[in-house]
Amino acid sequence: MSLLTGTAVPAARLIGVAVHQVRRTALWETAITTGLAAGVAAVLVAVGLGAYRAALSAEYHEVALDVPWFTLAALVLACLVVGGAVALAAIGGLLRRGGISAITAREQAGGGPRRRGGPHPPPPASRPAVRRPSGAPRRSERRCRQPS
Repeated sequence: MSLLTGTAVPAARLIGVAVHQVRRTALWETAITTGLAAGVAAVLVAVGLGAYRAALSAEYHEVALDVPWFTLAALVLACLVVGGAVALAAIGGLLRRGGISAITAREQAGGGPRRRGGPHPPPPASRPAVRRPSGAPRRSERRCRQPS
């Protein structure tokens, strides 16, 4: 669940994404991730079996490998089911958090987002603010100025 993290779910809910859309996104992410992982594993196993077959063929001349396709498909399906269940449980926990409803209620009441720690602190006294003289060009104007 790379996209649906603890902060992405409340943000998605605040911009109006429905609960079923968040759950569907989590399921799609899980299915894509599991499918990619199964594909990478299949490539690695195929390379390993190819090397194994080549080594055995050098000694025994003819080697037949039997791949249990039904068992492999059942394993991928089990990974999809377990991944989907975990994704739904995790998203359900994130959706049940009280922070989403509290933030939504505060936004609807007109309170707006609040910063932690209040307003920004003043700049440190050891570093005075640098002011541009009244007639001096701005930095952007100095770059654009053509030599006369």
